[in-house]
Amino acid sequence: MPGRSLGIGAIIFVPEHELHPSAFSLTFGGKFTLPEAAGPAVGLQKVLIYDLGGMSPSPTIAAAARLDRNALTYEVQQGENVFDLVLKP
Repeated sequence: MPGRSLGIGAIIFVPEHELHPSAFSLTFGGKFTLPEAAGPAVGLQKVLIYDLGGMSPSPTIAAAARLDRNALTYEVQQGENVFDLVLKP
C-alpha cells in the first residue's frame, strides 16, 4: 500500500568491485542495521530493495516485489555510514 513504511523487506548492497563481498539485511518497519564488521565494503555499491510482504499466519511471499526501479548507488566510506533512505513500497 503506497505511503506506508516497508513492513518486512530486504536490502542488499552489491559492490562495484566483483571481488568484494555483498552485504544483506532484513528490514522491519522500514529500518535496517548492518554492523560495520558485516557491512558493505568501502566503495561504490548498487543497492537492491525488496518488499517481502508482512506478518501473517500464512506466507506472504506472493507479495515480494523489488522496489528499486531506478538504479540506486551508495558510496560506503571508512567508519560509520548512515544510509538515510525512506523504505516505502
